Amino acid sequence: MVVNHEATSYQMPLQQELAALRGRHSADTSGEFSPGGPNTTAFYLLRLEELSKPELSTLRALARLHFQADGRPLTRHVDDWVASHEKAFDDRSLTSTVTAGMGIDRTVKTGVPTGHFTGVSADLCLT
Repeated sequence: MVVNHEATSYQMPLQQELAALRGRHSADTSGEFSPGGPNTTAFYLLRLEELSKPELSTLRALARLHFQADGRPLTRHVDDWVASHEKAFDDRSLTSTVTAGMGIDRTVKTGVPTGHFTGVSADLCLT
């Protein structure tokens, strides 16, 4: 899913390039005998002004990756993403995963309850 923020203009070169990329993706993944097998991916190209604020908010919340087209190569964005995952893994590995056992207070005397069932209602009467 690509949300294009390019300003509307007559030429819109980014929109044209993204549409061409979507077309290549469609051609590469169409048909049962495509190199990757049956089509398991999709490429959606949306323009920012086509989305309402709630729709855009939902897309941002559900997105697994966020890339800001800032002129850097895609590999640089992916490297940053991998580094953030490695840092998160390191942070998690510093956290103890040992479960603390529950202590038993042996100073409290507890007796075993005794009782009997009443005949008619089957209620338990504790003594």
